Amino acid sequence: MKNEETTCTLSNKRKCINENGHYVVKATCDSCQHEHSLTFSGWAAFCCQSCGRMMSRTPYRVRARNEGVPIDPSIVEEMINDPDIQAEIQRRLDQLLEVEEANDV
Repeated sequence: MKNEETTCTLSNKRKCINENGHYVVKATCDSCQHEHSLTFSGWAAFCCQSCGRMMSRTPYRVRARNEGVPIDPSIVEEMINDPDIQAEIQRRLDQLLEVEEANDV
């Protein structure tokens, strides 16, 4: 299987404590599911230490906290532009403003 190409799934982006502003990300091989910790920037591909396949970098996707499912940024944009969602956001903002006004009295 060596020298074959695959992709990896990037997740769990976090700031590295010991480095100056560098981010670390978990890269999971899509072929064997082996997990690697890498810096977020500065690479386009690397070799999986488990199966030996060359992994190409894929876009980082934000994961939903409850489900662990990748969210496509275009879906988020559609949700933001949905009139029902905009109305719900406005309703909740109005509620927060009412609470703040009541606390100011």
